[in-house]
Amino acid sequence: MMRVAIDCRTLLARKTGDRTYIANLIRHLPAADADAHYFYLLDHPPEKASDDLSWLSDLPGEVHVLPSLSPRWWTAVTLPAFARRWDVDLIHVQYIVPPFSPCRLITTIHDLSFFHFPECFPLKDRLLLRYLIPFSTHRADVVITGSENSRRDLMEICRLPQERVFVTPYAADEMFHPVTDESQLDAVCNNYGLARPFWLFVGVLQPRKNLARLLHAYHLVARENVNIPLLAIAGKRGWGEREIFALVARLHLGERVRFLDYVPENDLPALYSAADAFLYPSLYEGFGLPVLEAMSCGTLVLASDTSSLPEVVGDAGILVDPSSVESIAAGLTRLLRLEEDERDRMRQRGLERAAVFSWEKTARLTVEVYRKALTRPRSEPTSS
Repeated sequence: MMRVAIDCRTLLARKTGDRTYIANLIRHLPAADADAHYFYLLDHPPEKASDDLSWLSDLPGEVHVLPSLSPRWWTAVTLPAFARRWDVDLIHVQYIVPPFSPCRLITTIHDLSFFHFPECFPLKDRLLLRYLIPFSTHRADVVITGSENSRRDLMEICRLPQERVFVTPYAADEMFHPVTDESQLDAVCNNYGLARPFWLFVGVLQPRKNLARLLHAYHLVARENVNIPLLAIAGKRGWGEREIFALVARLHLGERVRFLDYVPENDLPALYSAADAFLYPSLYEGFGLPVLEAMSCGTLVLASDTSSLPEVVGDAGILVDPSSVESIAAGLTRLLRLEEDERDRMRQRGLERAAVFSWEKTARLTVEVYRKALTRPRSEPTSS
């Protein structure tokens, strides 16, 4: 029986791509391999989580809360000590791995955006990531990522051989589907002070999400189209968010742009469904889960034509150059001018595209990676 310890600490935080990934993965892993035994590891009790984690106790396997002096100590010392004590065969983490381990190591690295856009990260984070990520990729027995674009990055930037990097595409949570109940749509709009039609962005307020160019493009289009939909921006505040608020004031968009702050996951399907379109001209994404969530809700999508986003969107949305305000503005203008039959066809393509992805498939591919990792010779710490 394969014994797998999974770092589940991101479950304790508010919704991010890292949290969505681990939550859906561990929900579907037991069905992908009924013979495996899973340990779900936290550093604080589930009751301390931002969202309800009562479902954890229903999963096959064991939940363990491992207190520690700090997150780094937890990774470097607490985690490998647990693996040794409980005779674990394989440890699965996201990003940073322990420097030493008594068993096989797998890391999921969603993206290498800090290499492509270092200016989008605080200096301290940038320096740590530029050292720790290459180290972790070479220390791990195998590396998982969500897209072919990220796989190429890992091979080129971290100089990993192709046989050590595996793609397990992600998916939208099953809760994301079109909401057609008008009372439910009205309720979520009223709760956030929104009037339809509106365009929606969902993501952490940070430079990599390219909100500055989106706002400039929106401003250009608004000058020529007085009936442009309101722009609703949902997401927790991140590094550099002050510049976003200052830009809205400088462009005199206060009446047209609404900041919703963090939106609980349960509100998102209705919010996506109520939106006229979802805008996501991000500079770089390892996968782009919000785009898939929006398409799963039947929402029109405008996204970047770079990094992994074309892999996710396919022909189901409008793709723009995220480095060009004019390209984003042209995409917004196209959204405004779509005929109703075109909108319906694009929505249908989005629903069909989203259906290609599933967490069952992700879990099945992940189990295959686990088995391959157990057959590889042990990796040793190296300098990258």
